Amino acid sequence: MQVLMEINKWANRCGYFFNACLDPDTNITVNNGYNCRHPECGHTARGIGCCYTWSCPFGYEADEEDCINFGLTHEEATFIIVDIPEEDYNENSMWLRKIRPQRDNKPKIKIKIFVDSNEKFQKFKKDIFKDLDDTLAIISNDKIQYELYAENGNLNIYKSEKNENGEFETIYKYHALEFMEDIEELEGFAQKLIKLIL
Repeated sequence: MQVLMEINKWANRCGYFFNACLDPDTNITVNNGYNCRHPECGHTARGIGCCYTWSCPFGYEADEEDCINFGLTHEEATFIIVDIPEEDYNENSMWLRKIRPQRDNKPKIKIKIFVDSNEKFQKFKKDIFKDLDDTLAIISNDKIQYELYAENGNLNIYKSEKNENGEFETIYKYHALEFMEDIEELEGFAQKLIKLIL
């Protein structure tokens, strides 16, 4: 059965949630300790999975329309819709759908960040890494992909769409430096690109 839950309550029961800072094998702070061990987690930073409503492999983030369907007021990045066995239903921590949705499934968003967003990205912004030729981040769903790419002192975004063979094919290239003024780290940049995907 499909239910809506607060992400914190879902994290406590999913089995993959952990705090990388408290783990002796990692011992680093990523996403304030909201971490995920699932191999298909939709967002990783510094090699660690991050627990978000929109990156969870078990469900998808509830938007405003979803919250109305479940009889709730929308709060961004707060609620997740997941499938659970009927015997696990708990009316004190879960909500059932009151209105049938127009769409049952939404494309999952994945984010991969390949550099330390607080150090290497800041150095790049200060033009120290003029010769850097590397992918900084990839944001994608099952149809569209945005690749944030550093090329010889320039920051570009490559927009790709899936072709007939199911492979991402570049269809447009944006110069991204104009977006950088108010961006403190790659995480913030990724959040802006998510809005383009949605």
